[in-house]
Amino acid sequence: MRRPNFVLICTDQQRSDSMGCYGNLHARTPNIDSIARDGARFDRHITPMQICSPSRATMVTGLYPRHHGLVVNGMALSESVPTLPAALSANGYRTHGVGKQHLQPLLAPAGRNMPDSRAFWKRPDSVDWNGPYYGYQTVDLLLGESDTAHLAGHYANWLKEAAPGEWRKLLPESAQESVPEDLDEIWQSAMPVELHYNTWISDLAVSFLDSMAIADRDSRQPFFLFVSYPDPHHPFDPPSEYAARYDWQAMPRPAVTSGERERIPPYCRDLYPWSGSFRESYWAADERLEAGALLTTDRISESSMLKAIAHT
Repeated sequence: MRRPNFVLICTDQQRSDSMGCYGNLHARTPNIDSIARDGARFDRHITPMQICSPSRATMVTGLYPRHHGLVVNGMALSESVPTLPAALSANGYRTHGVGKQHLQPLLAPAGRNMPDSRAFWKRPDSVDWNGPYYGYQTVDLLLGESDTAHLAGHYANWLKEAAPGEWRKLLPESAQESVPEDLDEIWQSAMPVELHYNTWISDLAVSFLDSMAIADRDSRQPFFLFVSYPDPHHPFDPPSEYAARYDWQAMPRPAVTSGERERIPPYCRDLYPWSGSFRESYWAADERLEAGALLTTDRISESSMLKAIAHT
């Protein structure tokens, strides 16, 4: 019997109620909805951890964070922990990952030899590196998201070569509209869609599938492809032609319950410092902040909140 192929598509920090297949009447997500309609939908699935790296490590290991050991951002998944792509690779699968992985600290020093870190990509030996990585035989990595995606990784290198100087269009300074003072994460990206990292991820995923279709005529080798998009993770900065599709004033108001802030678990208040400005802390590249920070909505205007929802 021929073994199945696997394509795992991941979006980052996306709530289920942001999709049409879960009842959102404002979002237009026909492709995701078609997958939900033709397949199985898990209505009671809950992420094991609300933070990026621990949740991603669970996806590739099948273990709770307390068992795989990556419990906060700023840590690395031990290479001794078994992973799904490693198991498939050991059993004859071709394994490839494209996009955001984030199983290692973004701010790790170069000496730790971690491809998910910016420092790694300043090393001469990073030029031709594309794996192996936690069981993936090859990877095309994007580090971070939004206006820092051009700093390191395969996408950054590609953008520098394909369109020199265009990286500036990822920055809010290139946006036509000013960034709201009360939420400095909202702007319409001036980056052309064809150069945007989400398009880059999609194009590479399709290229991999095409290459496997050609190779399959001879080898019939099964494959596992992980396609990982960093969006809609904040900042809220889609390309302008996508942002223009939604009227922010028509967005539904957030449902707020009295006393929500007071019910934040004590460990969150102890672990994550309060943040006044996301971009300020994001660009600070401070290792103490890599685990994350808390930004509350009490100083954010309704218009900014609705724009954030529309851009998501």
